[in-house]
Amino acid sequence: MGLEAAATENITVKAEYLYVDLGTQTYSGLPGGSIDATQRFSVVRAGINYKF
Repeated sequence: MGLEAAATENITVKAEYLYVDLGTQTYSGLPGGSIDATQRFSVVRAGINYKF
């Protein structure tokens, strides 16, 4: 999901949000037993564009 808007005739500003869910992995054979690791994170990006 993202937005981009004109600030001036030559400059735009933008923002983007990403949600990533890579699921759960089980790691076994460890000294303390097995571990379930969940891989989820969010990414927020922002930027400025200059149009020539």
